Amino acid sequence: VQHLMSQPCPSLPEGVARRRWKALKVEDRSELEETEMLLRCLQDRAHKIHDRRQKLAHLAQQLHGRKQQCEQHQTLLQKAQKALLSCDQQLKQLKKEAEAVMSQLITWQSLRDELQACVAATLDFMQINLLTFNQSELSVEIRPRLCSSLSSNKLESLKLSVTWDHVDQFRLQVDEG
Repeated sequence: VQHLMSQPCPSLPEGVARRRWKALKVEDRSELEETEMLLRCLQDRAHKIHDRRQKLAHLAQQLHGRKQQCEQHQTLLQKAQKALLSCDQQLKQLKKEAEAVMSQLITWQSLRDELQACVAATLDFMQINLLTFNQSELSVEIRPRLCSSLSSNKLESLKLSVTWDHVDQFRLQVDEG
């Protein structure tokens, strides 16, 4: 290497050097244009990649928002399902209670019908007058209806009084005449 450095450069004829210089200049310009073109392509690709990255970041943000919204909807759905189950249980309980009330109502209606029949039969033989009725007392007078075969001296009227108090204790009092 030292040997080559110490030797003088060979001289080229002037025309050859000039042609080489022009060829190198053309080659350099061509490579420069190619490099500039590659740089523009790289810049375009970098810009497109940057745009895609921004779009992906925006889509990821939207996806995260939708995921949170979906989780909220899932929570609301679970709450609604629990509320629906509770309503179903309450409805079953109310149906049981309604069936019990209906059974009691049927019993009471049957009793009412029997009592109405007794009242109708009693009214055929007696006259009933309401004397007093208020929050704590009911008084009625019962007089027998006179038949032609009975004498009025033998049958007297009855006074019935029913009283009650706030604890639903009843007292029946019967007075003759």
